[in-house]
Amino acid sequence: MSQVISRRSKSKVELQLDAVQVGMFTDLATVMDLSYQLPVIKEIVVEKRRRRGMLNLCSPICTPCHVFCSTLTKEGFNWDQVQKGEILNVQVLQDFCQNFPILLGIGVATTELKSMLELLQPLGLNLLGGEEEKIGVKSFDAVDEIFEHLSLG
Repeated sequence: MSQVISRRSKSKVELQLDAVQVGMFTDLATVMDLSYQLPVIKEIVVEKRRRRGMLNLCSPICTPCHVFCSTLTKEGFNWDQVQKGEILNVQVLQDFCQNFPILLGIGVATTELKSMLELLQPLGLNLLGGEEEKIGVKSFDAVDEIFEHLSLG
């Protein structure tokens, strides 16, 4: 086990990592091991069949995780659906953001972004950029409007 840890530590130094993101189904032992070396960001994907248990997804491993990255966009969910109660509801999402450090990934109209952030108060946003233009170079044109809207505030 110490060999695995030292190999991970070496990789951390070589790669100059600030944090590591793990998937939703990463086991607790791996999360614990990583959390001693780097801040851990755990991805939480809200699926149609599991949408009500969102808070429970974080509870068993909240101690070693520094941040949770909530991804509602993978299933195509958006803020409008949350407001209508079609997926979760505003209160559940607000409780989630108040109880855990959340990077919120949700489709939202740029004009509604500030009011949503004020209401939910997540740690931050999980924004996805555009396509990779060439190896190692990604375009963020798709999120420019969001950055512009937030900076005008």
